[in-house]
Amino acid sequence: PTSPTSISVKVNGSPFNVADGETKPFKSGASEIFKLSNWGGTLLLVNPEVVIVNFDGNFVQVLPNVSTKGQHCGACGNYDGNKFNNLRDRSGNTVTQAELPTKWCK
Repeated sequence: PTSPTSISVKVNGSPFNVADGETKPFKSGASEIFKLSNWGGTLLLVNPEVVIVNFDGNFVQVLPNVSTKGQHCGACGNYDGNKFNNLRDRSGNTVTQAELPTKWCK
């Protein structure tokens, strides 16, 4: 995002944007992969079987489906119920909360 009101979404390198108040499905063939909604500049990406992601340009909230518990790794933690083992870099090394964003960015 360049600002909370100017958020650009890309899927596989191609723009995938929705207007305010619009919901648009992303499909692969006949299969729906996710839906993207725009509610006043807040984006909501939903795949009900896997994850819901809310993003307003400043804050992101990732809500994994309970069926994916224990199958995660990355900047959002591993979703194993232990909040003390989530601050890890790409190699699995412990990092501080301040270091976490830079350890996962390109």
